[in-house]
This record gives sequence, structure tokens and C-alpha cells, in this order.
Amino acid sequence: MLTQAARSFSLAMVELSQERDILEPVKLAAEELLASLRVSELREFLTHPKIPSQGKKEILLKLVPTDTPLEFSNFLQLIIDRHREKLLVPIMENIIDLTLKQWGQEIVELISAQPLSDVEKQRIAESLSKTWGKKVSLKYRVNSVLIGGIIIRHDDQLIDGSLAGQINALKQHLFENTELPI
Repeated sequence: MLTQAARSFSLAMVELSQERDILEPVKLAAEELLASLRVSELREFLTHPKIPSQGKKEILLKLVPTDTPLEFSNFLQLIIDRHREKLLVPIMENIIDLTLKQWGQEIVELISAQPLSDVEKQRIAESLSKTWGKKVSLKYRVNSVLIGGIIIRHDDQLIDGSLAGQINALKQHLFENTELPI
């Protein structure tokens, strides 16, 4: 969930990156840092109250590429100074999303019951791109609770192609088209 603080931090970084024409390297640094932050031990280290801020800053700066813009490195240090370490993941995710939107891409969440191959994800992205007339960037995840099928979320739109969604749609259709005896 994106908090107002995470939204504000990420928006400020993207706006500064646009002004300085460093949006692409900032996005790449955010992606690399986000991949590292997926490790729970690292997140625990960065959010531990007994770890000095300087130690947290040093670790963060080692996790980004060496050619990372100074503005992004300073931004990471500011997050630590403001004690917002817990927001690092949503901030990095939103920096990436805002950058993609800035480049005219649609952010679409794809949820499947089983892992999809890269080819399957690519076909879905291409199909959605043709449908919407814009390049689509997929955020993919597996939800093992689904019995089968996929769910696509785009802004406020939900396309439920899951097995449960199809059964519910069929049930609703039958209910609406069946006259009940009085």
C-alpha cells in the first residue's frame, strides 16, 4: 500500500530526475535497489532501531550501481535521515511506476494462479497493448489462492479471468436470466 509519505518522496525524486534529465539512471538504480530490498534480512537490518543511520546509509549506497546519480544517493540518505526506512520498498516501486507512466506506458498488474512463462507474459502484454493502444508494463505476481486463470488490474478496471470469477459470472448470468416462480 502506498502511503502519502511514500507517494510524496517518490514524486519528489521523479520530478527532480526530470528536471536534471537523469530519469533513466534513477529508474535503473531504483530497480536494482528494489531487487535487493526483496531480501527480508536486509529490510530488517535497515529498519532495526539499534543500527546507526550511518551504517544504513553505507549499505544502501553499496546496493545501487556505481554510476548512480548523486541526486539519488542523496535521496536515499535523506530517507534514512527522516527515519523512513520502512517506506523504501513502496518508494522505489512508485519511482519505477511514475517513470514508466512518464514514458507513456500503462502499468498493469497481472495475477495468475500458476507461474507464467516469459513468453506467456509477453503475449498478454502485447495483447493488452493492442487493445489499449499504449505500451503496457506488467507487474506480475502469482496468487496460489486462485484455482486457475488470470486477473488483470489496470487503474480502476478489473478483468477477472480466474476460474472463480468465471463461475461467479456464470452464476450471475443464470440468476439474471431465470424467472423465479412466485
